[in-house]
Amino acid sequence: MTGDPGTSLPVSFALWEPHPYRRTAIASLWAEIGPAAAEARPLLLAELVKLSERSPRSAVHSDT
Repeated sequence: MTGDPGTSLPVSFALWEPHPYRRTAIASLWAEIGPAAAEARPLLLAELVKLSERSPRSAVHSDT
């Protein structure tokens, strides 16, 4: 990506929630933008939590 990422960030944030099937592409865009996309961090962390909660491994509990 070249140019000012500031114009693409609000659009990508708006697309994140209503279009879950596009999240990989949006996350790739943020990775390409780099530190300027730091505002996306909460969305990415929330997505990781959701994914880990849906994971079959999350149903396994250990007493160790």
